[in-house]
Formats: sequence, C-alpha cells, structure tokens
Amino acid sequence: MIKVMLIAENDPLLRSLLSHVISTIGCVAVFATDGISALRTIEENKQYGCSISLVITDVDLPGIDGLQLIKQTAISKKEIPFIVITASDRENEVKLLSKEMNFDYITKPFDIKDIIDMINKHGI
Repeated sequence: MIKVMLIAENDPLLRSLLSHVISTIGCVAVFATDGISALRTIEENKQYGCSISLVITDVDLPGIDGLQLIKQTAISKKEIPFIVITASDRENEVKLLSKEMNFDYITKPFDIKDIIDMINKHGI
C-alpha cells in the first residue's frame, strides 16, 4: 500500500525539499500551503478512502497555524502522526503542546536525516 504524506508548508523551497525526501523513501506527497487547505486535504482523503499516513507541518501557516491544525485534527478523532517544523522563537510553545498532543517537532534549521528518522519512527 502506498503511503501518503501531507506537507503543510508555505515556503516553496522547503516544500520542494520535503517532497524530494518523501519520494526517496517511497512515499507520495500531497501539499497544502495554508492550514485551512491542510485540514480540508485530511478530511477529503478520509472521504475517498485514502488516509494520510503522516503530516509534516510548519507552525507558521496562513489561515490556521500548524498547532491549530493538530488540535482540529484531534477534535475530529483522526489519529494521524504529526511532525512540526518550528522556528526557534516558538520552540517553547511547541514543546509544551507536543507533550500534551503527542507529536514530534524539529527546529529550523534542521538536518534532513533527523526528519527521515522521525518519519521512520512512525513506521513509514
């Protein structure tokens, strides 16, 4: 079965880099450039019988931010693993919520190997 990962990132260069990483490990990437589109993508994929295996999201997204995306996904009872990418200025906020909501996070700048390790941790 093909694993589908959602990349919710408004920076086109980082989105492209993450897409390349995902394709090298044999997965398919779908994209959202804002939090509202990401939430809609998660809902639509569920309706069509294709579930998102993992979400990689930036914290600072237009619409709703990455942390609100996680909260909204949890409210609708979707158990999807998240990896959150954050700038150092929001690291404390992300760290606190990661303990409550059980998600992984990484601070920019990061090593691609660390993202791959996080993805592999979720069995993908």
